[in-house]
Amino acid sequence: MHRSYMHRAISGGSLRIPDDFAALYPSFTGLTEANKLEKGLLEYPPNNLKDLVRDFVSYVDAITSQTTAELEAGILRPQADKKGLVRKKYNIVLRYFQEYGVDLAAIGNTP
Repeated sequence: MHRSYMHRAISGGSLRIPDDFAALYPSFTGLTEANKLEKGLLEYPPNNLKDLVRDFVSYVDAITSQTTAELEAGILRPQADKKGLVRKKYNIVLRYFQEYGVDLAAIGNTP
């Protein structure tokens, strides 16, 4: 899925960011590139600007551009996801799209 398409779908109201995902959006107090995963962010925000849409889209992008095995060996491994926030947000995104009949993990697992 193209990131721009997702941004447009959200800003246009065709998709909404699930409330439980938004509730996990971190405080930026003490946020660094080194601890972004600990705070549940996959990408360090440019100019340290809060952007919930970018956060949500980064999860869609990660899920659809990597296999489940790659994610499990990377951002979802306990050593990287020390507080479990990445996995929580990952599962929220998967469930949200499954409600619409879209299996993001299957897209990422397609060769």
